[in-house]
Amino acid sequence: MIIYLNLHETKISKSRFYMGISLFIFSIIFLIINFFDFNWIYFFQGFIFAIMGITHVIESKGKSILDFFGKRYLKIDQELIELKFYIIKEPQIIHWKDITDIQFSTSNIKIFLKNSETVKIEYGLFTYKTVQKIKDALQKNAENKNIVLK
Repeated sequence: MIIYLNLHETKISKSRFYMGISLFIFSIIFLIINFFDFNWIYFFQGFIFAIMGITHVIESKGKSILDFFGKRYLKIDQELIELKFYIIKEPQIIHWKDITDIQFSTSNIKIFLKNSETVKIEYGLFTYKTVQKIKDALQKNAENKNIVLK
């Protein structure tokens, strides 16, 4: 079973779209009103409101602004598990042949490796449905690879 989860994914929201449009319009009006009484503070306030409006519009369509800085994801396939929970860090790649057993608990999943390392996947990063998808993918692949499940 193959699974790919984008951890920056946002929900599509009409209200967030309208909030973004209204913030952007407000920033344009704010800059026009304060154009003749030019002050750097007013300029930066208008600029910040415009950026906030654009951000809300982009995220209302299901895309995250954080994707511009890097991806955060979890990928499980037949050959490996690839974890990238932080934008700055490199992805952690775990090959199925290096796994001894997998332990499911109420708050996390622990993957025990042959070199006596332990990798934790905390449930706090995911919704309940996503946790169930991850568990299913890990269970099916572990059964195919004869890995012990606890």
